[in-house]
Amino acid sequence: MNLTSSQKSTSSYVIHQDLLGNQVFHLKEPEIILRIKKNGYVPKSGVFIAECLRKYDIRGNILDIGTGETGFLAYYLKARGANNVIACDIDKDAINWAEKAILEKISVSFVVSDVFDSIENEKKFDLIVSNPPQMPMPVPGDPHDYGGYNGRDIIFKIIKGCRARLTEKGKLVFLCFDFLSVLTRLDSIPSIVELIEAEGLKYSIIGHCEREVRHGGKTEENVRWIKKIYPKYQFQKNQQGDLQYKMLVLEVTK
Repeated sequence: MNLTSSQKSTSSYVIHQDLLGNQVFHLKEPEIILRIKKNGYVPKSGVFIAECLRKYDIRGNILDIGTGETGFLAYYLKARGANNVIACDIDKDAINWAEKAILEKISVSFVVSDVFDSIENEKKFDLIVSNPPQMPMPVPGDPHDYGGYNGRDIIFKIIKGCRARLTEKGKLVFLCFDFLSVLTRLDSIPSIVELIEAEGLKYSIIGHCEREVRHGGKTEENVRWIKKIYPKYQFQKNQQGDLQYKMLVLEVTK
C-alpha cells in the first residue's frame, strides 16, 4: 500500500492517506484495513462499540444491523471468531461499498434490509449488534442519520424484533445517544429502558463516553429540535465551551 506521511492515530487504529488522497482505516487488533469512501466517514462509533465488545467471547451467528458503508463491525466480529456474520443496511449503495471496502480476505454476507425485514425468519443469532440511525429530525433526512422525529424509530424496531431473533443466551448490543431519553424520561413517552423492560427483556450499560457536538454536523443542525422533543435534557459543555452529550452502549438479553 502506498502511503504519504499524512496519518492520524489513536490507541487502536490509524488513518492513512494514500497517494491519491483517499483515506484508509487500519485497525491494529484484530487487523482490519478498510477503504474509506470519498467524503465518507471513519467508523469511530463502531470502534467504540468494538472496544465495548473486547471481553466478549465472539462465536456463532452474528447480525450487524445498519452496517454502513464500511461494514466495520461486521468485519471486526468475523475477524474475532464469529462463525457467520450477516451485515444489513437499508441503503443499497452503502452495502455495495461495504462489500468492497475490505482490503484483506474476511468473509461477510451483506444484505439490503430494513432492520429484520429481509433476514430469513428462521435465522437466530448469538449476537446482534447495531449502531443505528438515531438523529431526531423534524422531517426525513439521510437514512444513515434519520431516526424519526424523536430519533427512536429504528432503535424501537430493533428492540421489538430482537426476542424472536436471538438464541436463548443471545445478546443484543447497540449504541444510543443519551439525549434520546435512554435511562429516564425526558419527555412524556417511556424511556428506552422502559421499552426494553416492556418487551420482557433485561438490560445493562456496558460502555459510555463523552462526545462533542461537531460544528457543521447533524447533531448541531438539530440541537434546537432535540431540545424541543426532549425538553428536560441538558447538553453539557467542555472546557472550550463546546456542547457535549454521551454515547451509551447497552446490552439486552432475554
